[in-house]
Amino acid sequence: MPAQSVTLTLPEPLYQRLRERAEQAHRSLEEETLEALATAIPVDGALPPELSKLMESLNSLDDSAVWDAARRRLPADIGHELESLHLKGQSEGLNEAECAELARLVGLYEQQMLVRAQAVVLLKQRGHDVSELIGP
Repeated sequence: MPAQSVTLTLPEPLYQRLRERAEQAHRSLEEETLEALATAIPVDGALPPELSKLMESLNSLDDSAVWDAARRRLPADIGHELESLHLKGQSEGLNEAECAELARLVGLYEQQMLVRAQAVVLLKQRGHDVSELIGP
């Protein structure tokens, strides 16, 4: 696939964070930036099949179950572990197993957020007031 060149002006805090992550991962700033972009924006734009199936299954749920999905949070123990690994990664770096675990936990968090967002959309489409879910 041909590559394109892009020049970006980054806010200083974002630049510093990318530079720190690159140093911790022993990668160049360019490699770290590409990794961050690739993670945030999948090239093909498609969800993994299991996640796509999960999202589609929300459509068949009754309103009560969709409300439950919209209110569901990541279990506290997973949230604490995610935060702990994130902080350790920032302060001293992570070994390979910890990086893999952090990636797994981030995946769970992203999946939970995507399900919650889709549930809110469904509730709104079904005519419900979702203001309590999206906050001020």
